[in-house]
Amino acid sequence: MNIDSKIQFLKKIGCDDVGHKNQTLLDHLVGVYNILKSWDAPEYVQDAGLFHSVYGTTYFKPQMITSREMVKELIGDQAEILAYIFCIISAPRLQGILGIEDEQVKKDLLLIDKANEDDMASTSMMTWEEAYNV
Repeated sequence: MNIDSKIQFLKKIGCDDVGHKNQTLLDHLVGVYNILKSWDAPEYVQDAGLFHSVYGTTYFKPQMITSREMVKELIGDQAEILAYIFCIISAPRLQGILGIEDEQVKKDLLLIDKANEDDMASTSMMTWEEAYNV
C-alpha cells in the first residue's frame, strides 16, 4: 500500500486532530517516517515509524486505534509488531528496548526511537520570532 493511503488512514482515525508537542500527531508520525526514509531504513521500519504511537504509549496516552488486524493489513506483520512493541514498552523506553533479546527487533526499535526523538527535538525548538516576540 502506498504512503498516501496510509496517511489517509491516519487522518481517518483522527491523528490530524490530536496534539503532540507543538504539532499534530499526524505531523509527528509523518516526521518520524520521513526521518527514517532519509536514513534509508527498510520500508517496514519506515512504516512502523509512521504508526509508532497509534496504540498509545507510556508517554503519549491517546489510543487512536485498538485493531491490530487493521494496522497489519495496512503495513504488514513485521512493521505492525514493531509499532505495537514500541507502544507497549514501559518507561524508560531506551532501557526497555535495550533489554529486547532479538537483535534485529532491538536495532529496528532503536532506529524508530532515535527518529522519534529527533522529530520531537526539531519541533520543540522555538523559532526566533517566538523567542523574541518579533
